[in-house]
Amino acid sequence: MLDAINFRGLCFDSEEGYEAMCMSLMKGKPNITFRHDWKERIVIGVEENGAASVVLHDAQGNPQLRLEVSKDGQTRVEGVTPAPAIR
Repeated sequence: MLDAINFRGLCFDSEEGYEAMCMSLMKGKPNITFRHDWKERIVIGVEENGAASVVLHDAQGNPQLRLEVSKDGQTRVEGVTPAPAIR
């Protein structure tokens, strides 16, 4: 717990020494992060604006897909390329 920045967390390290899974509360907002080979792969949490989100990253740690639901129920999907039309 780091009271100075209002952070509470619990992390589990991989055998390689990186934080493979972390659960935290940052300023009262829950967050769960999964890492593989030192890179973020999945982040689930509540954003500063109160929106719930799931972000999926590629093997290099770059965000590729974001699913988000705002406090008032508005949904948003980023990073999805529509499938080509079948003829």
